[in-house]
Amino acid sequence: MSNNLTVEHSKKSINSSNEIIQITENFDKLNLKDDNYFSEIVKELYNKYNEEGLKSCDLDLVINSLDQILIKKKQNPDNIINWCLNNQNNNPIVQIVLARCYRFGKWIEKNELKAFIHFQKSADMEFAYGIYCVGQCYKIGIGVKRDEKKAFIHYQKAADMGVIYGFYSVGYCYHNGIGVEKDKHKAFIYYQKSAERGLVYGIYNVGYCYHHGIGVEMDEQKAFIYYQKTADMGYVNGIYYVGYCYENGIGVEADEHKAFIYYQKAANMDYADAINAVGDFYLYGYGVEIDEYKAFIYYKKLAEINLISLSVHYSAGEHSKKSINSSNEIIQITENFDKLNLKDDNYFSEIVKELYNKYNEEGLKSCDLDLVINSLDQILIKKKQNPDNIINWCLNNQNNNPIVQIVLARCYRFGKWIEKNELKAFIHFQKSADMEFAYGIYCVGQCYKIGIGVKRDEKKAFIHYQKAADMGVIYGFYSVGYCYHNGIGVEKDKHKAFIYYQKSAERGLVYGIYNVGYCYHHGIGVEMDEQKAFIYYQKTADMGYVNGIYYVGYCYENGIGVEADEHKAFIYYQKAANMDYADAINAVGDFYLYGYGVEIDEYKAFIYYKKLAEM
Repeated sequence: MSNNLTVEHSKKSINSSNEIIQITENFDKLNLKDDNYFSEIVKELYNKYNEEGLKSCDLDLVINSLDQILIKKKQNPDNIINWCLNNQNNNPIVQIVLARCYRFGKWIEKNELKAFIHFQKSADMEFAYGIYCVGQCYKIGIGVKRDEKKAFIHYQKAADMGVIYGFYSVGYCYHNGIGVEKDKHKAFIYYQKSAERGLVYGIYNVGYCYHHGIGVEMDEQKAFIYYQKTADMGYVNGIYYVGYCYENGIGVEADEHKAFIYYQKAANMDYADAINAVGDFYLYGYGVEIDEYKAFIYYKKLAEINLISLSVHYSAGEHSKKSINSSNEIIQITENFDKLNLKDDNYFSEIVKELYNKYNEEGLKSCDLDLVINSLDQILIKKKQNPDNIINWCLNNQNNNPIVQIVLARCYRFGKWIEKNELKAFIHFQKSADMEFAYGIYCVGQCYKIGIGVKRDEKKAFIHYQKAADMGVIYGFYSVGYCYHNGIGVEKDKHKAFIYYQKSAERGLVYGIYNVGYCYHHGIGVEMDEQKAFIYYQKTADMGYVNGIYYVGYCYENGIGVEADEHKAFIYYQKAANMDYADAINAVGDFYLYGYGVEIDEYKAFIYYKKLAEM
């Protein structure tokens, strides 16, 4: 989540902002030499500001509205600047307008020192929004040396005067130790104050705190309620997490169809995890009818933004470099089918034998054997051959061969080369498991978790995940951790969740590495350690995982586990933004707009905000 406090608005603040636009629209009728008219607008803005609703408004809208009218009327903006300079005494709104103009070089030569002076003059008039803006200047270093302690003091004063972003900013400071000692409980209190006033970021953060027990006792029902509020306001993180709650029964009765609906909404807004989830739901029939083509479309969309390889998308989600390498080995093995006469049973037997031997090497324990079928399928299409030869060979050679059982199970599961039959799919998975084939045991767990050919049974799913983990299956470790984290088939235990996430991380699974970092970051099941959190986030970033890339930027921006460096933060945010990660797009827009770690470029800021709006 970006730390910018003025881009995302709640419905309440948007309504107030629209009131400002309504006021300024009258400029269509304005003779810019009419000082009284501008005076009336300023007076009306000032009076409106003193109403509760306008305390959440971003006054940049005033300038932007005027700017559009000046262009339309082909008028010289010097009239407005001169009027403001001549009428600034005792008028805090005019001070804000002048400060913004000097800050961004709009209608006047850019001068950040003068910008700060005018913000300060507005603050000296006890204008709450001006006090907040002075806090922003100290936080960022606009016309004054950066001073996080002074930033916090001004945020606190603005909050005490009822400024909605003041409440949020104080919470953010307490959460991240900016200008004040970290205090998760106080962070929660101030997030809650901003939430009560309708700020979507505040509402989301309150839900997040309830979800993870940050500064308040964990309460999943309340977490769901707050996530739902932000989803109703169109906030993509909230939409995704409502889906996540429905999928996992967090604070609400599990409902895979509702989970699918919310994931799809977030996916349509280019939220990466939601795109992956929708692909999974179509592929495995969670809450929607199985549709392999649609699953492919979503995985392809994800692949096109460089999040995952198309060939790697099993239920645990993202794969590590290690598992991708193992998967590539399977593709190498099956590529020889270009030379295959499909009547040559010995050749297919050798492939199965080679796969089985390769499986027993440590690296292949993380591999998704769907790749075997997919590779064969492509060759069958290319060679225009009848797949009955492979099915018949498998049916005739399934005894004591767990790999063949897996291939048959997959074929029955998805109706590939044979009529779909989930019961038979489960039977073949079970036969593979009965041969003590670890991957088969994991697949049986998946069947019980999802309900493939057998009644859903989360306890049995957990038992099989645990057994697979005990046998070294990388997804087994991750799935056991996930079950402990979310109370799936076993009582919730955050510490055990952390242990198993760590085991999957040690074996190179990117989701496991990320979750270990996340646990260290927030003190979930382990003592909070921001340096370790950063190290794990950095590992996933190096592996190309977009969440990790974003959080490395977040850590550099806020000095979490690493020395603050806004330029490095910008670099990582930009990488994640190029992968269509919504919060990163917003952050890059902020950095260009305010000159955090990069030279100010309003046009580029606009491009990123526009991209975000179009999502």
